[in-house]
This record gives sequence, structure tokens and C-alpha cells, in this order.
Amino acid sequence: EASQIELTHFIPAGTTEMLFIGGNILIFAIAAVGLVRFWKTLDHANAGDAQMGFVAALIKTIGGILTHKYFAQCGQNRPRRIAHILVFFGFIGAAATAGLVLFFSQFVPIMETPINLPNPAKILGAVSGLAIFIGGTMMIVRRAQNADDVGANGFMDQSFLWMVFLVGVTGMLSWLFRWADFAVGAYVIYYIHIVLVFVLLWYMPYSKFAHMLYRTLAMTWAVQHGREFGTEPRQIAAPAAQDAAPQPAS
Repeated sequence: EASQIELTHFIPAGTTEMLFIGGNILIFAIAAVGLVRFWKTLDHANAGDAQMGFVAALIKTIGGILTHKYFAQCGQNRPRRIAHILVFFGFIGAAATAGLVLFFSQFVPIMETPINLPNPAKILGAVSGLAIFIGGTMMIVRRAQNADDVGANGFMDQSFLWMVFLVGVTGMLSWLFRWADFAVGAYVIYYIHIVLVFVLLWYMPYSKFAHMLYRTLAMTWAVQHGREFGTEPRQIAAPAAQDAAPQPAS
């Protein structure tokens, strides 16, 4: 028997859609201003001429991001490649699930049964939430055990990781509580989930989430100009002894 819990009766879908769409338009407009300014600062007298077009460089960059090949080339980031892949694609899958559910509910009414696992959108949501949970757990444990070997590890880094992790966990819990027909737990967790998603998206230009946009743009510029990145840092040779030592007076 299908669960009688309807989360959209607790928080109407129209309310969340209005906040998501309106808020995201504003936030991405603000982010676009920052990205344009950032791009302009990359071109300077010593930058050299671009060796390929922007679109071609962007496509090549996105290909490298999706395959995470630069993680494999960086000694410090290599151990967290699998965890990052799980969180990265889990988050994309969760966002796609939300979009598919909205589309199906408005145009293709096949989402009437709340716990309809054969539904591809809900399978994608379950798998994505699990990927975020596993990958996020791996990242959090590694940061706790190897705090000196994870790169930047300040408040913004840790808060962003926990925020993404909790978005995935609360999304999974709201589904599980709904499946178990535990109304109080489902409604409370769903409310927390929606708040966390709003915070994660609306603070995007001002949190570490922005690095996804700025780093992608910087990598695109580097590809355009034939710059190498993602490799181990090169060792700078020490100056020769005769150059470094003071010369005796004649």
C-alpha cells in the first residue's frame, strides 16, 4: 500500500518552485557579474594570445572535469578522487532528479505513487543520495584523519562539505521516512532538507561552491592559452654554489 504522506501538502510545490526559480535567477546573475570581472583580470600583458576558441577550450575543460583526470595527476588530491567523483555525480544526479520530478509532475503524471521504485527518476534519486552519503563520509573521515594532507581545511571548506553531505542525507531520510509512513519524521526532515538546499544554492557565489565556477573558468583560460595545470609542482633547483656564495674581494 502506498504511503499517504504528501510532502507537497506540507510545503506546497508552488512555494518551493517560486523560491528556487526566483532565487536561482538572482544568484546566478550575481555570479555572472563576478565571473565576467574574473575573466577580464586573466588577460594581461604577459598572457599571450589564445590558441583556441573559448567554446572549444570549455568543452575540453569540462571533459577533464567529468573524468576527474586532473585529480589523478595531483599527488595531494589523488587519494580523494573516488570520493569526489561520488559526491560530484551524486549531486548532479540529485539535481537532475528534482528537475525530472518537477517535469513529470507537471507534464507527465506518472509520479502519483510516492514509493514507486521502478520509476527511473526515483531510482536516480536513491542512487545519487547514496553516492553523496558514501563519498561525503569518505571525505569527512579523511579530513579528520589527515588534516595536514587535504589542502585547505578552514571553516569554509569544512562547512561546505558538511552542507553537501547533509543535503544528501536529509534527502535520503525524507524518502525513507516517507516509505516507512513515519509522518512526523518525514515532514521535519523534508523541511530541514529544503532549508539546506536553499542555503547551499543561495550562498553559492559566496561559499566554496563558487570554486566550481571560477576554477572551471580559470582552467578554460589555461587551456585556451596552452598552459599546463593539474601536474605535480616542479622543483626549483637551488642556485649553484658559486652563484650563491659571496665572492672574495680581490
